[in-house]
Amino acid sequence: MQPGPMQSGPALQPMAESVATGGDPCYQGCQGIPTWEFFGDFMYLRPRNANVAYGVEFNGPPNTPPGAATPIQVAEPGTASIDFHPGWRVGFAKSLDECNAVVATFSHYEGEDQDSISVPSDLQQQGILIRSMVSQPSTWTAAPVGDWLQAASDYQMIYSLADIDFRWTFENQNDTRLSLFAGMRYASLDQRLDVSLTSSSDLQNVHSQVNFEGGGLRIGFEGQRRTPFGLVFYGRTAASLVAGTFRCAYSQTSLYNGLLVDTGYPADRVVPILDAELGTGLSLWNDKLRLTAGYSFSGWFNIVRTDQFIGAVQSNNFTGMNNALTFDGFVGRIELQF
Repeated sequence: MQPGPMQSGPALQPMAESVATGGDPCYQGCQGIPTWEFFGDFMYLRPRNANVAYGVEFNGPPNTPPGAATPIQVAEPGTASIDFHPGWRVGFAKSLDECNAVVATFSHYEGEDQDSISVPSDLQQQGILIRSMVSQPSTWTAAPVGDWLQAASDYQMIYSLADIDFRWTFENQNDTRLSLFAGMRYASLDQRLDVSLTSSSDLQNVHSQVNFEGGGLRIGFEGQRRTPFGLVFYGRTAASLVAGTFRCAYSQTSLYNGLLVDTGYPADRVVPILDAELGTGLSLWNDKLRLTAGYSFSGWFNIVRTDQFIGAVQSNNFTGMNNALTFDGFVGRIELQF
């Protein structure tokens, strides 16, 4: 008897062999990703759109309250402005099969700035003083205790990010790797400002703190290209939506009069975060070790910034606090994969 059409040999190949050879359409273009990947980053970042003017030298009349007239400025304002500071990021990836992996990443950044301004004695004799730009205007009293001879600021900004992603590599051949990823993100952002104001008869402190904590989803894309000379070029971008609450607090205290202002404000927000990074580096030890460097950008939107919250306290109007904060800077990475 002759075998029928349904009994021909080529039609009965095992599924496992088909997948291993690329027969499954989901695996076409993917020749296997590393089983393990470990990476550590050094970040050197600066926040922008974050400056806070805390005081300015002005030329009288010294007994004019803040709400009556704009002071005549005679110098640049004292500004709390955080410059570049170091941060770090670590993570690992574990493959699930030829093209899929789970990636875990944690990032942390801390920036701080200290600044001060003062009025020299010869200018004090001309009636030049410092007008506070962070105090509640209704606490102002006539000179000499309403305006100041010295002002100093201490400004801090801290953020932490924790990401868990599922990564699908749809192209991994001819020294090119292209991947899509999606997962979850936890984000926290802490903004703190302390300003001390000194005159001949009083010492006051203004404290502002804006804390955010939340979680949400993120999605992104990353690509890598290795040249025959060992050079590596890479780029990655991601978008996140993080739902959480801003918890804001403001206080103003006097050395002699105690607590003058004590208030706060909670703001529930969905915060979009956009990340982008582009760079180049070297591939060593048959691509088991990579050293790369690049430049990154990160934008946080619909947030409560320190300057906006202080302005809300000063005007007693807590609407419209929804602006952007950005971070940018250099990133260096060492990566092991095997």
